[in-house]
Amino acid sequence: MAYLFAARHPEVKLLIPFYGHLTAWSGPDGNKPYSPLEEASKIQARVLGSYGGGDDGIPLSDVSQMEERLKAAGRTVELKVYDAAPHCFFRTPEWETASNDAWGRVLRALRETVA
Repeated sequence: MAYLFAARHPEVKLLIPFYGHLTAWSGPDGNKPYSPLEEASKIQARVLGSYGGGDDGIPLSDVSQMEERLKAAGRTVELKVYDAAPHCFFRTPEWETASNDAWGRVLRALRETVA
C-alpha cells in the first residue's frame, strides 16, 4: 500500500516500506488492478526498504526489479535484504541485529530527508 500511495502522491518525501509486496494482490473479489512494480516510475519519494532474505512471500527478484526501476526513474533508493530473515522480522528477539540495523537506517533517513 505504501508504494501505491506514494505513486499517487508526489508530495511524499520518504517512503519506508518493511517487506512490502511488490506485485498486485488478489483478494476474495479477484485480482487487484495495481502493482507497485508497475507503478514504480510514478514514485517521486526517496525509498528506503527492508526485506527478509528468507521471506517466501516476496521474491528477491521482485525486490531487485523494484530497486532497478526506481533507480532508472532517478530516485534515491536503498532496498536492503537481511539474509535469511523471515517476513515480519522487525522487532522480534530472534532478529535483533537486523531489527536494530533497520531501525538505525530509518532514523538516519528521517533526519536526512524530513528533518
